[in-house]
Amino acid sequence: MGIGRLEVGRPGRQEVIALAIVLLIAVGLPAIILGYQFGLRPLLSADVQEVEIVGRLPERGGWSVETVRVQVGKPVRLVLTSDDVVHGFAIGKLGVDAGWVYPGQPKVVEFTPQRAGRYTFYCTTWCADGHWRMRGTLEVYDPQDPSAVDEPIDPPQTDWQAEGVDLDAPHMATVFPARRPSAARGAAIWRRTPGLPAPAQVLARLDLRRQSPAQVFEMLRDDRIPGLKLAPLSRIPEEDLWDVVAYLWREGATSESVELGRQLYQTNCAACHGENGDGEGPAAASLAASSVERDLRGKHGPQPPADFTDIRSMVGGTGMIYYGKLVRGGMGTGMPYWGTIFTERELWALVDYLWTFPFDLSSPFTLNDDEDTSKREH
Repeated sequence: MGIGRLEVGRPGRQEVIALAIVLLIAVGLPAIILGYQFGLRPLLSADVQEVEIVGRLPERGGWSVETVRVQVGKPVRLVLTSDDVVHGFAIGKLGVDAGWVYPGQPKVVEFTPQRAGRYTFYCTTWCADGHWRMRGTLEVYDPQDPSAVDEPIDPPQTDWQAEGVDLDAPHMATVFPARRPSAARGAAIWRRTPGLPAPAQVLARLDLRRQSPAQVFEMLRDDRIPGLKLAPLSRIPEEDLWDVVAYLWREGATSESVELGRQLYQTNCAACHGENGDGEGPAAASLAASSVERDLRGKHGPQPPADFTDIRSMVGGTGMIYYGKLVRGGMGTGMPYWGTIFTERELWALVDYLWTFPFDLSSPFTLNDDEDTSKREH
């Protein structure tokens, strides 16, 4: 048997095209990547201020940088990562919310600050007992006006002495409802009680931010609303009158404000105070100090989160008191301060939402036509 000869023909057209494509990918793609990385990207990013921030548990130091300094009017790119658990990231009063930051998954957020000043960035998801310490400062400077960085951004009201507000004094009401008042029932009572003006006329003569529900209840009961005659209300059962108070509180807020407050509460407050406002959030146990520690530190020691469903306590307080507690925090009790993070509008939206815990401010319903509220027992 003879030895055969292997003949290799010239490559066909398809083989040549395939080889060219392989060479193009093998050589061209790295060249494109390197060209972008070291050539085009620096040109495109020349005016972008890029900062890397790593999130770590509070006991491990919190954010990797405490202060970020950027220039006003220039784009900022933050590259966020986590070294341990899921964190959240937002910048108060700047409208920047990156959402959740997962371990090992960098998240990029870009924005352009338009106003000089100091802004607080913070963790938006409960990550550990010291979660509230996960805060830092974004310092936006203006080279044309160096002093502008010291101008406060939407400063909250803090002159409590001028307001006559004592944020630390107990405010347990001396008159309070036996059950949770219903705004819907109050609306029906208002419609069915003859001789009453429009609710807007009553609200115009009240200040629901500086008057407590208990005070308004007594003013209605005793017919002491300035410039109005509300004698019909002074004759209805007290439990019905509390429903009317809840109705006025609902009419004094907008649905948009309450919804904004709900969103802020669920993101920033529910971990301690609970989704239902009962003070039983997942972080509540860590704030309940031992009796020895509390005795040593007094009223400014760690305390359990406030229970917003405690009707007697809530109706004895004013909106200004709750606003002030949000702004200032709990002075060492474990309640963080929010005055540097939330805008004036957001702070009052939170207060509006807090009233949904002692009051049922849900949509109206119609009382049973057979039910005569004027015949209820006091």
